[in-house]
Amino acid sequence: MRTTKELYDYAHSTQELLERGHSTRSIKNRADAGELVTLCRGGYCERHLWEGANPKEKAILNAVATHKTLSEKVVFSHETAAVVQGLATLDVPRETHIVGRRIHGEKQGLRRHYHDAFQGKSTPVAGTPMLALPPELTVLSCATSQSVQSALVTAESAVYSAGVPYDDLRTVLLESKGRGCRTARRVGQLMSPLSESAGGETLVRFALLDEALPELVQQYEISVAGRIYRVDFALPELGIIIEFDGALKYTDYGPADQVILRERQREKDLQNAGWYVIRVGWGDVYPRPHRLLAMVRDAVERRSRAPRVA
Repeated sequence: MRTTKELYDYAHSTQELLERGHSTRSIKNRADAGELVTLCRGGYCERHLWEGANPKEKAILNAVATHKTLSEKVVFSHETAAVVQGLATLDVPRETHIVGRRIHGEKQGLRRHYHDAFQGKSTPVAGTPMLALPPELTVLSCATSQSVQSALVTAESAVYSAGVPYDDLRTVLLESKGRGCRTARRVGQLMSPLSESAGGETLVRFALLDEALPELVQQYEISVAGRIYRVDFALPELGIIIEFDGALKYTDYGPADQVILRERQREKDLQNAGWYVIRVGWGDVYPRPHRLLAMVRDAVERRSRAPRVA
């Protein structure tokens, strides 16, 4: 997925197009012909660029257009602040969220939010002149308006991807007040500093919260044949490993084919050492974790009758 910096020049205001030699009539004609996609009042994107963007990139383009067309200082909040800062979200924002009081005659697709904790707080969006709530307040804004599951994904992404100190973010969430504070505090109670995938490990752990399992250990280290393997989750008492396989996992650490070969060897070593390995992907955990739960319950039943791993 491309960053806000990479997408910033793809969205244009009417003023920008005029400065590039277009006339008001030519802008209208191109929009009417479908060559330009209207993102908001006075904001456009070339159709081929829009059609080549994924849903979250389109949300970023909408945010850029809002930034370029509103005359006021714009500070993005909630899911919009999350996507423009590269934080993980479960869903794509259906509206563009900014800080401020609601006004009459608002642009379609724009939603303002007023909260004492947000006033006067902003941080630059890397490589652009745009502003958003700082990551910890972005998480708070999401936690006060979303489900625990969704906000937990963004919270753990902020810790791992944005480098927000775990203790600081947890304090912000636990001490939240006002509307949505119950969800925010719950997120603060549940968040882990150890989740590394962009949402996947979070969803696995969240799905297993209510399962009657022995101790579930995250980022568990296992010594096999002189090597140390770290797995996403383990139930050491039963010798079960749970690994989340996201698509990025095979591109972040070298050529995909080499990474896959190493993963296969790693899994073989663990199995030869007596571990039962469960691999799950996005479809197993979201939107419903039925397959994950079925696999874990089956493994627990099998391993409860098997010898314990040394």
